Amino acid sequence: MSIASEHSHSDQIIVQDLVVRTILGVDRWERSNPQPVRISVVCFTDISAAGATDHLPYSINYGSLCKEFEAHCAGHPYRSLEALAEGLARVALFGMGAPKVKVKVEKTKALLHAQAGGVEIFRAQEDYLPPPAPAGVEGEGAAKEDSKGAVDPQSRALDPESKNALGDRIFVKELRLNTIIGIHPWEREEKQVVLIDLDIHAGYDRVKGRRKLGKEDVVSPTHNYRTIVRSITEYVENSSYKTVESLATAIAHTAITRSHVGRITVRLSKPSALMFASCASVQLTRDRTSFLESDPPVSPLKGKRGAPLPKVGDDALSGGTVVAVALGSNLGDRAGNIERALREIESRKVGRVVDTSFLYETPPMYLEEQPAFLNGACKIVTPLSPAHLLSALKSIEADLGRTATVSKGPRVIDLDIILYGHSEVHLSHPDLTIPHIGLKEREFVLWPLSDIMPGYEHPILHRTISQLLSQLRKTPEYTPSAIRKILPHPRPLNASGDSAATSCDPSIISWADKTLVMGILNATPDSFSDGGDNFDLANAVASARRMLDAGADVLDVGGMSTRPGAPDVSEAEERTRVVPLIAELRKHGVSVPISIDTFRASVAEAAVEAGASWINDVTGGAADADMLPLAARLGVPIVLMHTRGDSRTMTSLTEYDNGDVPRGVALELAERVQAALKAGVRRWNIILDPGVGFAKDLQGNLALLRSLPAISSGAGRLPDPLPLTDLPHLAGESAEPLAALQGYPTLVGVSRKGFLGKLTGRGEPKERAFGTAAACTAAVAGGCNVIRVHDVKEMVDVARTADAIYRR
Repeated sequence: MSIASEHSHSDQIIVQDLVVRTILGVDRWERSNPQPVRISVVCFTDISAAGATDHLPYSINYGSLCKEFEAHCAGHPYRSLEALAEGLARVALFGMGAPKVKVKVEKTKALLHAQAGGVEIFRAQEDYLPPPAPAGVEGEGAAKEDSKGAVDPQSRALDPESKNALGDRIFVKELRLNTIIGIHPWEREEKQVVLIDLDIHAGYDRVKGRRKLGKEDVVSPTHNYRTIVRSITEYVENSSYKTVESLATAIAHTAITRSHVGRITVRLSKPSALMFASCASVQLTRDRTSFLESDPPVSPLKGKRGAPLPKVGDDALSGGTVVAVALGSNLGDRAGNIERALREIESRKVGRVVDTSFLYETPPMYLEEQPAFLNGACKIVTPLSPAHLLSALKSIEADLGRTATVSKGPRVIDLDIILYGHSEVHLSHPDLTIPHIGLKEREFVLWPLSDIMPGYEHPILHRTISQLLSQLRKTPEYTPSAIRKILPHPRPLNASGDSAATSCDPSIISWADKTLVMGILNATPDSFSDGGDNFDLANAVASARRMLDAGADVLDVGGMSTRPGAPDVSEAEERTRVVPLIAELRKHGVSVPISIDTFRASVAEAAVEAGASWINDVTGGAADADMLPLAARLGVPIVLMHTRGDSRTMTSLTEYDNGDVPRGVALELAERVQAALKAGVRRWNIILDPGVGFAKDLQGNLALLRSLPAISSGAGRLPDPLPLTDLPHLAGESAEPLAALQGYPTLVGVSRKGFLGKLTGRGEPKERAFGTAAACTAAVAGGCNVIRVHDVKEMVDVARTADAIYRR
């Protein structure tokens, strides 16, 4: 036997860890940027002739191989690791003449907490079909050629019957997570690091006939290591196992049941396990047949299944299903149409509305020659099947005036079922596909859904709503849209709580346009700064006119001082002070929003009947149990302010856990938001006020102003989607509203307050205008949307200047 035949294809040419720079999907922040990719390749060939003659042309030149790889990566952007590995295999097999090749591709910057994610494949020349001939030309000789006149290696498709493709694997190296793990008492007290290595057997589904070879450059949902790692991370960091064997089994279970992996090998290492060894590890391989039940192993500590907390989208009520419905209107009173539709859903017992998104004004997407839309979303619990729910929603649309027009044309109301039930469910109906087929491309749907269901995992795409939105906004093809988060200026409602139907659309406030200036109009004899100035009706109207002429966007009318130590006045007295003033202002043609500053529901209702359009409650709806249901029934915006105690006790309630005033305020405000949403107040009608000067000392007020962005990330604008804040998720079950504070517009009231007097030495409140200006600038820099002030003329200039600096 000759040397050549004896060593045929058993010799290897190896390139280890070649680093190239290329566009490959998205990076760890989900941006489509060039990133480092590490390539290792083994070419199986016969080097006996080169060894005998010492002549390189008889072998594969690894220098030329590297140059070919680098050129291929530079000229071929890919979306998936699998596609890049396949392309490199073709280069080695057909460009460099290797009979067989093993290619490993790793992204070292793909995952925040892992060393790398990658793919490894083995291919032979016979795994590929002959290159196709151009249309109308027969024979292999007419195959597609590259720039050098040779047959383009990339024109060869992988044979669907390839046996070698069944061994493809996707891997994650050294995923570092923190969890409670161990049997010793001290291990039950503090989380420790575990290292997780994953091998996903990508060819398993092909063996089982579940997945066929098709379009290559697509990340398979069941092989998407980002999604798999995300599910495993969520699970592990909330788990509490005693043994690594049980945790490793649970990790495999999570990958198979939540990410639909067919077969996986898990290696779990515990670096702190042994004093004189680097780590102790277990390794196991599991597939779908390994788990007869859907639950992971029992966690001995918890005494129950160690499953993650319920995800948004789980069924939470007996006999009911959680459903997401998209809301839209671009004709007539758009906000009023959406509100009426929501009330019809509940009055007809189609479902119970448990949460609503913010409202967004969006340009038309498909048919552009039509008015702008208002879009939102709601989460409902319904007893109806998808087909019956569809029928009920279509009936509501018809009764509210929707008529057939051109496809995707103007409509009075549009109600679309987007998601139905558990995230594992995929439903199809002749007139209905769930999840909605256009979800991933529609920013005007993803924004509202991310308000109420950010963690819901799409059952087909295996990405959360928040991730789908982030992915859409970071694609190379994305063009920033003109989507604006808005507040509708509501029309007065009738006695039954319904706004009159009209063909005219009321005005809206866009939170992104500018900082609004709210002028303070206290019809009181004893307010700390302007007491008595506007106690007379004529004086109050004249003051209001001066504020409007100076540029006020909102007027805030109050009839009882809430300064520290202020005495209460009777309900009748408060009403007598504010209701005639509001009516007189409307009589004089004041059209801007008028806010009623009260914590009494009866006074607020009378004020709204007289023409007020906002409620400003310094207790966040806590002082009067009827306030939040009233705001929901009237459909008016409500300012929820943070405070503690009342005017007599607030100065003794300035201590917060660990001295962290911003966090304490955020936690307590989240409780008021939860109460408001549960009472039926729409999310788009809630404005937050952190309560500067109320139950905070000097340092607490300053800390609050420094930390405004932490109170409400985004503050009514449209930032990049952020992870949920670390505040407790007060929603509990998925059939509850989401109470995280992210995205709410904020109002800040610092005008002439006592802490400014302490800082400046100005004892007279009216002399604190410059201190007020500085504090208002800080508020605008922190993202607030409304400043509540006495000196309107001066603070309008402050707001305009601060906007020019900070709202670029």
